[in-house]
Amino acid sequence: MTAPAPRSCLPAPHAALTTAAALALLAIATPASAADPHRFDGIWTVAARPLKDGCGEMKTFDVEIEKGVVSYSGAWLISITGTITAKGQVKLLVENGADQAVVEGNASMRRANGRWHSPTSSCFGAWLAQRK
Repeated sequence: MTAPAPRSCLPAPHAALTTAAALALLAIATPASAADPHRFDGIWTVAARPLKDGCGEMKTFDVEIEKGVVSYSGAWLISITGTITAKGQVKLLVENGADQAVVEGNASMRRANGRWHSPTSSCFGAWLAQRK
């Protein structure tokens, strides 16, 4: 997987939150049985961008999904919890220290998209993801 830019390249604390929100955004459904625990498995490229000034800049990075669990091994220390339903509905919480981002969206086949917002700041944005 490709790691994002080093932490020192991030503007303001909200940039890490923007990246964290995008990480969770990845629930790309692939054609398989809804009972198949591997239906989301793979490396995915995510692009997330804030839609409000002062909330960082667009970030593009890779994450891995294994048995429906999103993992990230890049430079940011984050926690991701939530669900990716068999129908491709994405509902996740991303935490970076005291910052949080609520992530929602929809997935089908090899792509997904949605929105994110932070209840701990006034930041919000959009995300897109594609399986490699």
